[in-house]
Amino acid sequence: MSNQVLGWIAIGLAAAYMAWALPFRRGTVGLAVNGAVALAGAVGLPLVALALGALRTYGQGLGFLLATVGTLAALLVLHVVWERATRAARRADR
Repeated sequence: MSNQVLGWIAIGLAAAYMAWALPFRRGTVGLAVNGAVALAGAVGLPLVALALGALRTYGQGLGFLLATVGTLAALLVLHVVWERATRAARRADR
């Protein structure tokens, strides 16, 4: 059980590190925000699937797929929301 969850966390942190290279928010704050959101997606979606019965055990390979999808979806939402907020702030400054 713990090895599977550690794998989900590793997927989330790897995706957060890769997303850090995007022009979102660089530096320590950007890495922390990306990391927190990626971890939430990587651990959250498999746990929801486990609670709903779609994932029967922690040892299934489906958990890694769900961790990847959860991470990517969470990071995508974060970056879209951040970009819209940044654009709105730029328009307000004009």
